[in-house]
Amino acid sequence: MARKVTQQDVADLACVSRGLVSMALHDSPKIRPETKKRVAEAAAKLGYRPNAAAAMLASSKSGLVGLILPNLSNSFYDSVVSGARTVAKDAGKLVLVADTGAEAATELFSAWKFVDLAVDALILVSPMQTKAQLIELGRKAPLVVVGRPSPDPCVPAVYADPNPIMEQMVGHLYEAGWQHLVYVNYSEDAGELGARDRRDAFRASVKKNKAITYELTMVSRDGIGRLIDTRIEKHESVAFVAHNDMLALSLMSGLTVRGLHVGLDVGLVGYDNIPIAAAPEIDLTSVDQKGFNLGCLALLRALGGRKEQQLVEEGNLIVRSSSRGEFTFLKK
Repeated sequence: MARKVTQQDVADLACVSRGLVSMALHDSPKIRPETKKRVAEAAAKLGYRPNAAAAMLASSKSGLVGLILPNLSNSFYDSVVSGARTVAKDAGKLVLVADTGAEAATELFSAWKFVDLAVDALILVSPMQTKAQLIELGRKAPLVVVGRPSPDPCVPAVYADPNPIMEQMVGHLYEAGWQHLVYVNYSEDAGELGARDRRDAFRASVKKNKAITYELTMVSRDGIGRLIDTRIEKHESVAFVAHNDMLALSLMSGLTVRGLHVGLDVGLVGYDNIPIAAAPEIDLTSVDQKGFNLGCLALLRALGGRKEQQLVEEGNLIVRSSSRGEFTFLKK
């Protein structure tokens, strides 16, 4: 088995000290450009690779970022990860992603595992932890919450404020002629703090319009058909407001197999604006939270590039045919 190349081997070939090799490979401004070039050429010739563990001990930085999210099936979370990875690449960091399966216990376990790894930043997307738990984690690692306001000044947060978005959505649905709005979330996801914020924003917005009736409901993943049947039978002009696009797509499937024309017979709005929402055969009205931007801002804040405790992105309602209603079509 070949012996591993060391910094001393590079130093001997480049005719410099071992300490100078370390400084040159870390691009120290104290080292002359020609010396850096000679060290780099020697390292390349020998196939030298720095020892990550030793570098971590020497610098007290792991070069790792822990990012925890509820699941990998939602494309919105992919966009958050992509944003964080873009910033991480520029900062020389590696992003490690943990999928919790929307389980609070797994989320907390993952967070403390990342703390044990001495991550340089810890990002929790749509967390389910209590205020006290988030504060404790923030004491152990640079923590940023994504997807909801901060529960405490000690915990920075990056999110798209749901209140103006929901006001825009409710106004659109009213103008389209929908008279009864049903806000739906999966019962399995109801524990997310961000889910409560979004639901509360919807309720506050719809209460301002006395001409609209509404309800808040939760559904199991096998209960969508029953939900559709009972609401369609009871209400003549109903629109479903899904907590996210994945749920909206399940509702759309259930409505379609019942022979209902989404956008004419019944309204439907999602949240997150995942790529498939814009497909012609889907054409789902949705909210763009700008997940890529949220991921970028979260890691910038965790690494000290931003100082604000609350970084708020402005979301957009993307109106498509799934919610336009008969009145809108008749106007065209």
